[in-house]
Amino acid sequence: MTRYLSIGIGIVAAALGAFVASRELATAGAAGAADAAGTAFFSQTFPDSAGKPHALADYRGKVVVINFWATWCVPCVEEIPELSRLSSEYRPKNVAFVGIGIDNASNIVDFEKKVTASYPLLVAGSMGSDLLREYGDTAGGLPFTLILDGKGAVRATKLGKVSEKELRAWLKPLTGS
Repeated sequence: MTRYLSIGIGIVAAALGAFVASRELATAGAAGAADAAGTAFFSQTFPDSAGKPHALADYRGKVVVINFWATWCVPCVEEIPELSRLSSEYRPKNVAFVGIGIDNASNIVDFEKKVTASYPLLVAGSMGSDLLREYGDTAGGLPFTLILDGKGAVRATKLGKVSEKELRAWLKPLTGS
């Protein structure tokens, strides 16, 4: 009986160990996927609303705050003035802000006539929804903000309206202030 009990305990311990190891690998895999998506960011080029292409490789070596948004998204529009203020403040600290519009160029042109952003508003169009998922927004919702360090590693993500307090907390360890 003791022998069967020992074998049973061994089987349970082995199963528990396999389960814990698989969870750790899944977590490591998710982090690796997010970092791969961050690195892939620098290989992209998007046009601005005037059609001028912007190579995101120009941001390599900087901390980058990427905000996915749309003109029809009320929380997206509400956060642009705050993001603009922070963009101007953090620019001297080697931090770049980029807005990637999940919208068409004509809507963004009309939007820019009413609201000025101190950072580039680029056009991803309909392919933007796929990009959201690549960068970790599995729900495909907006707004979605992520922060990459200078090497392209994803350091923070937020689905929903991001606050100044959150951004400052995320940027502090990356900028030293």
